[in-house]
Amino acid sequence: MNIRIGLISTVSAAVLVCGSSFALQDKPDPAKGKPAEASMPIPKPTKEHDWLKTRVGSWEATVNCPMMGEPSKGTETIKAFGNFSIVSDFKGQMMGQDFTGLSVMTYDPIRKKYVSTWCDTMYPGISVFEGTMDASGKKLTSTGKSANMEGALVDWTNVLEVKSPDELVFTMYETAKGANDPSAMRIDYKRKK
Repeated sequence: MNIRIGLISTVSAAVLVCGSSFALQDKPDPAKGKPAEASMPIPKPTKEHDWLKTRVGSWEATVNCPMMGEPSKGTETIKAFGNFSIVSDFKGQMMGQDFTGLSVMTYDPIRKKYVSTWCDTMYPGISVFEGTMDASGKKLTSTGKSANMEGALVDWTNVLEVKSPDELVFTMYETAKGANDPSAMRIDYKRKK
């Protein structure tokens, strides 16, 4: 019983101390006439975050997947989300149907990985990928789990290659099957001028 009371007292004291420090941050500093600065500095963007910003813009996309038939066209609009992330909105056709996909990508300095999410209008789930850049700074390779066309959860590999500031190539394939499998997808991007 005494241990529980001691634990409750310790937690209560911690909440009071934390609450007081947060409350102090919100109070204005009368000498300066503005709110007091937070004690934790806001991180600065890294070179990896700067690389993400090079993708901001509107892109024309040509999607090619042998298993899905003829190539299709699409557009992708990428916007900066603060200083650290980008949000991508893809619109096009997939197997004769309207298709929309949404992605958020950032660089996580703690994991030391690029991290991205993907969801779309044809699959009722969300995929998460983690990746690393090669030494050239032009090839990002990411891996993660997502459903394949048969509905099984499998490992996938995504590769984004920068051909020029205005041209990108994205490939996505089941890791076990490889990039030459008919289920692999290739998207060629050209920046809209």
